[in-house]
Amino acid sequence: MKKPSLQFSVPCLAVTEDDKGPPSFNRIFYELPFPEFPFRFPKPGFFIANGWCNGQGNFVQSMRILTPEKKVLIETGNQPFELKEVETPFMAINLFQDLPFEKPGTYWIHIYLDGELAVEYPMVVRLAEGAQKSPPREAAAAEAKAPAAAKTQSAASSEKPTKTLSAMDDMGNISAKSKEGGAEAKAPAPKPQAKTGTGKPAKTLSAIDDMGNIAPPRKKP
Repeated sequence: MKKPSLQFSVPCLAVTEDDKGPPSFNRIFYELPFPEFPFRFPKPGFFIANGWCNGQGNFVQSMRILTPEKKVLIETGNQPFELKEVETPFMAINLFQDLPFEKPGTYWIHIYLDGELAVEYPMVVRLAEGAQKSPPREAAAAEAKAPAAAKTQSAASSEKPTKTLSAMDDMGNISAKSKEGGAEAKAPAPKPQAKTGTGKPAKTLSAIDDMGNIAPPRKKP
């Protein structure tokens, strides 16, 4: 057995995969600008793609996103994979949906291999430029409805959207989806699942139109 190296770990807002070649990572980011706090990341969510290479044997990947206080915001749990040949890499794509961010600050992404920390890197969460500061937490909580349970899935995107749920403007700011009843971001998110990057995607979860807007896939007739 030979322990692999983490070739890359890429946070992005969409992943495109088809039969013509390797996947494409769209809207790669290092920070997340939000219009207000607390803020629940709008659907379809964001991806983190990890690529392992130069190893052979059976291994277990896991991920955590930590708050600025280094508390666990979400974790994937164990995600086993196999590298049959040193020359053949493995890619795991996790989709994080409805993730609650209570306040701005430096969050941390931890990638583990067989329970040992392989890499950590920061993810800055800040107030978007031009956005007004959020009201006191007590007032926001009084106005908020019960939050929906967070969902996580894995897939890739390749189709064009029909309606915009969230968008990134010219300044790189992420805007909230059209309101269907507010919700304070409190509920813990469940464990996401990994997609290995081999084979065809099950369905399209996200797409980006010509204006850079994140939208759901077009419904098939």
